[in-house]
Amino acid sequence: MLRKILDIPKSVEIEWSYPKPFFDVLKSESAFDWGIYQITTKIDSKDELLYIGKAWKDFYQRLNDHKKWIHKYDGDKYIRLGYSLTKITEIQLLNIENALILETQPVHNQKSKNSYTIEHDYTIKNTGFRGLVPKNLSTKKHQYY
Repeated sequence: MLRKILDIPKSVEIEWSYPKPFFDVLKSESAFDWGIYQITTKIDSKDELLYIGKAWKDFYQRLNDHKKWIHKYDGDKYIRLGYSLTKITEIQLLNIENALILETQPVHNQKSKNSYTIEHDYTIKNTGFRGLVPKNLSTKKHQYY
């Protein structure tokens, strides 16, 4: 167990894709990748973060689940896909998702908006077309929420 703890990277870099229309992502090859994603809406050239999620198996399945509620929001809906530049585990992906939710407070997320459990501190560096997520985020500051 101690060996696994020592192997966990303390810094994770997420490369965000250019925002693509929601339904275009479902038809693309990238729909079968995995990682973290953002759903935003744009009204009068102003972005609003609706949801942050993770897809361990593939984006297609997760994004399909959001068809139930996405129509309730005005404006054009966009997806940004986030990929780790290093190998990460499912637990790390969950920790990244939770940290981003707590930090950005997306409208439609329910869990992790007040607190979350994390075993290790991470520094998350968001690069590329990151949208409304912070460029750098340390989970240490979340210990006081």
